[in-house]
Amino acid sequence: MIGLQRRLLILGMILGSTCFGAFWHNNDTRIADQVLPDPNSMNQNLVLNLNYSPTQIKTPLVLPETFLSHLPLREWQAKTSSFFYRKRYFMGASAILGGYAYACHYFVQANKYLERADLWASWRGETSLDLLITIPQHELAKELILEIQRRYSNAQNPTDFITPLITFIQAIDSEIITIKKYLSVYQWITRLHLQNLFPINQRLFNLLGETCRKLIYIKNLFLAWAAEYKISHNKKKRFMPAFKPQ
Repeated sequence: MIGLQRRLLILGMILGSTCFGAFWHNNDTRIADQVLPDPNSMNQNLVLNLNYSPTQIKTPLVLPETFLSHLPLREWQAKTSSFFYRKRYFMGASAILGGYAYACHYFVQANKYLERADLWASWRGETSLDLLITIPQHELAKELILEIQRRYSNAQNPTDFITPLITFIQAIDSEIITIKKYLSVYQWITRLHLQNLFPINQRLFNLLGETCRKLIYIKNLFLAWAAEYKISHNKKKRFMPAFKPQ
């Protein structure tokens, strides 16, 4: 009886190990298939991914003729040309009137500028250029320097002597440029015989040539005085004895 039990126990152990081993083998195979796929399958997946990867779609460059082919350019050009042709007299008259209005405004401003009393062209206005040249230069230069200091003196620094001189040079250069511009325009208008069509102060514009020469003479007079002043000032510095405190 005992021998029979032992045989049954041994037989059960053998059957159990066989079934369990088969079960273990099936689970291991399933897990291995999931973790380590077939290399061929990986290659197929890789090829599919490469073949079906998204790519950037580029639209072809459209030329202006193709891009604007749907627009009625010829019709638009024809209508524009027709409009300008029908309005040619009106546009021409408008351009002439606009130019005339601008020229009138230009000469009115020029008249106001030439009538200003603070211009250096108005300095010694009662004296003509011919008489101004006859005045001794050192006397006229002294009078000019006093007038420069009077016009451009700084109330906050009355002892400043150099700044008014610099301001004078800038002012007279600007005035010479403006007078030359007015003279050039007036000469051009006179050649075309159009001076009577504009509000021009004939007396002031006829004196523009002399006014320009007067300004140049005044500037040269100042430059000569400045050179002489610089030389004498340097001589005083050179021969001034050095002060030695006791």
